[in-house]
Amino acid sequence: RYALLAALATSLILTQFLAHGMTSPLRQMTTAARAMARGDYSERVRATSRDEIGQLATAYNQMAADLGAADEYRRGLIANVSHEL
Repeated sequence: RYALLAALATSLILTQFLAHGMTSPLRQMTTAARAMARGDYSERVRATSRDEIGQLATAYNQMAADLGAADEYRRGLIANVSHEL
């Protein structure tokens, strides 16, 4: 009976540990996406694995860099045009 309770407790702890490890990168991407929505393109996501989540993190980082560069170009263009007027 105690062995069953110990096995159940161990499996619950292991499940929590695995679930946290799998959802942590997604929570980090959510935080970074919210920063991007505010116009902060500097937030990056750590790509710690080579699975789909890691590929998503890499793609997110590339998108953030591209959008940041495009926003910087747009700001420069607007400043230049405003100066000319």
